[in-house]
Amino acid sequence: MKHLLVLLSLGIFSAGMGQVPPKADTLLKKANVGLILNNGLLPYHFWVNGDICLTNEAFIFIPKIHVRRKYLKYNEHFKTIYLPYDSIATAKKSTFLGGLLVKSRNKKYRIRMTRTLSLKNKKLKETIAMINSKIKR
Repeated sequence: MKHLLVLLSLGIFSAGMGQVPPKADTLLKKANVGLILNNGLLPYHFWVNGDICLTNEAFIFIPKIHVRRKYLKYNEHFKTIYLPYDSIATAKKSTFLGGLLVKSRNKKYRIRMTRTLSLKNKKLKETIAMINSKIKR
């Protein structure tokens, strides 16, 4: 019985970890998008689900915790991505899988989502324009 209580408490504790509430200055929050990361070889992408928050200062991706076995190896290594707009080189529409492509100085982040990533019912192009307008060149 003790072991069952310990396992249940660990499950409840781990379910709340990594969930960062959006700040008061959040311009956009899009839930349940997929972040596709490439390790250099085309067929070996891996996919992490999470939420996007766009604030006045940064682009934030908050990963969700997965229970399935194939995602467990990425849970401990994959943390919240916090990209200040100064570190983003460009944001544009991803042509290969659709969605959003955010390029930082040293990495590319492909975010697969519906085409209606919207900021108060605006289209994806307008959201990309908003991100690009905040980037300091």
